[in-house]
Parts: sequence; structure tokens; C-alpha cells
Amino acid sequence: MAAGAAIGVVATRRAPPGPALYRPVSFHRGAIGNARFAPDGKTSLYSAAWAAKPPQLFSTRVDSTESTALPVPSADLLSISSAGKLAILVLHGDDGAAIAEVPMAGGAPRELVATDPLVALQTAHQVADWLPGEDRLAIVRGGQLEFPVGKVLVRKSEGKKILGLRFSPDGRRIAFIEFTGKDNAAAVGVVDLAGKKTILSAGWSTLTSLAWHPGTGEIWFSARKRDLNVGVVALHAVSLSGVHRLVALTPQLLIVQDIGRDGRVLARSDDWPETMMCLAPGASRETDLTWLDFSESLALSADGKDVLFSERGAGAGAVGG
Repeated sequence: MAAGAAIGVVATRRAPPGPALYRPVSFHRGAIGNARFAPDGKTSLYSAAWAAKPPQLFSTRVDSTESTALPVPSADLLSISSAGKLAILVLHGDDGAAIAEVPMAGGAPRELVATDPLVALQTAHQVADWLPGEDRLAIVRGGQLEFPVGKVLVRKSEGKKILGLRFSPDGRRIAFIEFTGKDNAAAVGVVDLAGKKTILSAGWSTLTSLAWHPGTGEIWFSARKRDLNVGVVALHAVSLSGVHRLVALTPQLLIVQDIGRDGRVLARSDDWPETMMCLAPGASRETDLTWLDFSESLALSADGKDVLFSERGAGAGAVGG
């Protein structure tokens, strides 16, 4: 099970800048979905499945240690509009999912569009975002970016598909994650509302999330790259001219979620372990065969004595083995 904790990263504008300050705002174990700052800038909302329960939406103040469950059915958070309207991902078991809207105060969601069945397994990706200042959504559906809903702005082509998106603060551009299946690589791109597309940073082996920095105009993203031999997902930034910089590297996976007007960063500090267990013939108890932190069995020898497995976590570096 993935364990996550939402954290606030306080960015300072002083010169010279001081170190980033990390402060947890959630204290339970489980899987965290997406998190966003509310329009007031002092409240954050997030979705989480604590203790193996279904995902639920929670609200907390940035200076509080307590979270309050919202009166909304089980769902994952996608976006918050400037008017306080939530875009959420409603799961329908094995039958797929739908993007819906619901007031931040709670109530019955209104489903807007059905989305891919596998989206339910990709909650780290941001598949819908409100246009700043308006209640119009851009969405990812079928590996393509649509804005407005029904109009394809970035098409799926040549083995490439779109996995996530975020509007720029001025609403003139959309940042997106593009995945190439042939190379198993991801890239950060940007497209304007006329459909002009530019790839800003490519070659990432893992790329999970995006957020625009309202002060610098950069696109911040969480990723790791093969040639850096770094096993954890770090926080990076790229400008619209393609200038890249490393923002933060921590022992755990740092998944950026949102950046407030004051420069504070909302992120998830994640741990994604995978345990490999074996019940040998005649044994009464399972044996833990995990090598490092993410061991995945691939095949068993004919005599049942040897296991072929891969190791793809932080301990195996950026590529895994």
C-alpha cells in the first residue's frame, strides 16, 4: 500500500533565500490522491483513502493539524474553481469512472462526462482542471486533451498519449504530461488555446504531476530521469523557454500538487513499497522475499525453487532492474 502525507513547502522570497520549510498537514497512513489550495489560500482540500477505506474528500487549514471530512460521496479531487466548485473523479467500481462537479460545501455530485475505466487507477494524474475565473473544464480523455470538453486540443498520435494537465494562472495556456509508450518516457509540454504545442522537457522515466508557479511563471513537476540514477521522484521546474532546474530532492517521493499565490507549495510526500510474498509447497506461513523496496515477481521456475523478479523502486535507481 502506498503511504502518503500532504505537506506544505514554504517558499521564501528573501535574498538570499532561506531553506524550504516542510510542515505536515495530514497524519494518517493510507493512500492520498490529489490536493489543492482553496480560493481563500488558507484552506487546502485533499482526497485520501485512510486505513484501506474508500477515498474521501477532506479539508484542513494550512496552520492546523486537524482535517474535516466533506459531505461528499467517495471520490478523488481533481480541481477547485475560483468560485469554490469542485471537479471530482467519481468511481463506479469495475465499470469505469466519471468526472463530476459538486459545491465545496457538499451535496450530490453532478456527473459531467464519463472517462476512461483505467483513470480510476491513475489518481496521481490530474485529468481535469477548471479554467481560471470560469466554470469551464479542460479534461484528459482517451489519451487526448480536450478544451472545452468535446474539442480535442492535443491529439493522441504516434504512440503518444496525454496523462495529465494544468491551466496556467492566466488561463492562456495548458501544461500537460505526454507519455510515449514506445520509449516508456514522459515529457512536459504546453499548448495555447489555439492549439500551438511545445515540448519543454522530455526523457523522464517517471512524471506524475504538474503545477504552475504564479510568481516565476514556471511549470513545476514531479519526476525522475534515467540518466540521473536517482531512485526517488524529485521536484523540478521548467520555464516556458525550456530552462530546467531542480527544486527539491528528498528521501521520499515528492509529488507536487498546487502552488499558492504566496508561493507556498502543497505536495505529497509518498512512499510506494511493494512486497513480494511466497507460500512454498507444504509451508504453513508465507515468506517475505522482498529484496529492496519494490520487488515484483515475474515468473516461477518449473521446480518452484526460484523466482524471477524485477526491482523498480527507489533502491533500484531511476531505471530499476
